[in-house]
Amino acid sequence: APPEGSSTIAPPVRLNIQFQGSMAVPGDVVSSGTFVEDKFESEKGRFLTFRVRAHNQRGDPVVDYCLTFLWSENKDS
Repeated sequence: APPEGSSTIAPPVRLNIQFQGSMAVPGDVVSSGTFVEDKFESEKGRFLTFRVRAHNQRGDPVVDYCLTFLWSENKDS
């Protein structure tokens, strides 16, 4: 069980990956930034979507993807 006051994260319920023009190759240094893209509710629960944008050491975009997680399940469903 997780420590009191903490929570576990379930696998994403949705994943959308968009590879950009530059493919990462051995030796590249890839950096990324993560942003909250969306927060919404449906009959199935509450969801949180993160967008991750990654680029190589030259600043070329490598990948852009969104991960949606079930934040809180609706117990009435």
